Amino acid sequence: MKKSLLTAFAACALCASANATEWTADITGIFDSEGPVYAAQTAVAADGSVIAAGAFNATATIVGNAFEPVGTSAYIAKYNADGSAAWSVALTGAATVTAITTDAEGNIYVAARYADEVTLGSTDAKTEVVKGIMAWGDYTTDKDASFIARYSAAGALTAVTSYVPEEIAAAAAAANPEGMYFSTRRFIINKLAVEGNKVYASAIYAGELKIGEVSFTGTYNDPWGGGFVSDLTATCVFSVNASDFSGCESIITCSTQGNLATENDSYQSSAVSFDVAGGSVYAVFAGNGPLKYTAGTDSRVSEAAFATYNYAFVEVKEGKIAQMSEAACPEAGFETAYVPAEVLCDGTTLYAVGYEPFAENYGGENERIGHDIFVFKAAVNNLAGVSKFAKEEMDGDVTYAEVAAATMMSDGNIAVSSLGFYNKKGEGYTSGDFAGVAKTYVYNGKELVAAAVPGACSVAANGVNIAYQTVSAEGVKINADIDATGVEGIIAGDSEAPVEYYNLQGIRVAEPESGVVIRRQGNKVEKVYVK
Repeated sequence: MKKSLLTAFAACALCASANATEWTADITGIFDSEGPVYAAQTAVAADGSVIAAGAFNATATIVGNAFEPVGTSAYIAKYNADGSAAWSVALTGAATVTAITTDAEGNIYVAARYADEVTLGSTDAKTEVVKGIMAWGDYTTDKDASFIARYSAAGALTAVTSYVPEEIAAAAAAANPEGMYFSTRRFIINKLAVEGNKVYASAIYAGELKIGEVSFTGTYNDPWGGGFVSDLTATCVFSVNASDFSGCESIITCSTQGNLATENDSYQSSAVSFDVAGGSVYAVFAGNGPLKYTAGTDSRVSEAAFATYNYAFVEVKEGKIAQMSEAACPEAGFETAYVPAEVLCDGTTLYAVGYEPFAENYGGENERIGHDIFVFKAAVNNLAGVSKFAKEEMDGDVTYAEVAAATMMSDGNIAVSSLGFYNKKGEGYTSGDFAGVAKTYVYNGKELVAAAVPGACSVAANGVNIAYQTVSAEGVKINADIDATGVEGIIAGDSEAPVEYYNLQGIRVAEPESGVVIRRQGNKVEKVYVK
């Protein structure tokens, strides 16, 4: 076999068998003259099939289906483990897929932020329409709603629910009749995870939203007594039933301790991500000031000062905050965001991968600004023992900085893809403009090293299977390396080979818990029940 895609990730000794299948697929002609849209999301199912979600703003044929966009629309395309095309659907309207995951049965869960109306396609032609936020009698594109959709392994839309926040009634009342209420309504879901019969999601929100019997009400700042009232950002992790998205449960929220009335010392929660493992939800938040973290009837308040930015590492178990630890963000010299883009847990160690700011000669002639990529890690039983590694790598006037995706591979290393932005003004661009490039790293537990693959803007792994996407003006290229033994591919095994166990999501486990697991010995793969 040719050199495995798995081994192309530097410093990774991944479990590529002699039966692995390596393939590439192209989706071309999906972008107009304005250029490509870097909105790719990738997932790998337990059976080795690959789900690629992306954007298109030109009339396009995607996996054999012709789609007409409305503005910049989104699509979902599935490929079988051998690389053959399975199906595709369009999310027609101003939609951007923000998260995608699968369950043990191969169902696909997709989250997207959207405006106006979006028609969700389905392979059985039973489409559904979700409607976004309206202002002054019309849809608005400067505020964000979200939806979660569930597709079967065959691409049939089986459930969808939308999250459309309203203005905070108390904020509107405080601004009337003579004041102004600057509402920034949003509910942006940025990650999904499936555990058992539940779908977990994290979101950044402003305004107020009721999901079933649970209310997510943001806070606001009223610095001059009703003259100028503005929303503050809050964050949350919640769960719903996987089958129909009912039964909402708030896992944890982070916001100011109440509505503010301050001119200079406003603070808020700015980012969140999470993972689920061992019956616990591990969340990592970013924000500034004395924020309040609430799980059920349990709550904690940060001791951070108004102007101090922190990361908070929190374990929620059985509806309570089991652990919480904070780490101060570095001084950057200017105001910007601190983003834990991805949280990953392997059962013993918690990792947070993201980006944070730096500045050199800020405000001066030779100003250079950008972000460092960071990896925090801590033992799951001691979040206070957090350690950190950060890396900044420059290429001319481009800072490879904003983490687009991170995934844990079967050897325990983490693949990280990042997008590049200009760090200084040049011909045809200014500082902060997107440079249209991506770069991929591997974190091996000690350092971030450059991966020997083309720049990937999205990467995903599931056990011994891995896939990534690259975007260019021509379209999207999907690369995959799939262990062709598969769950059902039982062939003659080696009785002397070591035994390995994987859960039904294809993730290797050291000690299998009770229930159905995948047992692999040599080239023999079988499902077994552990009592």
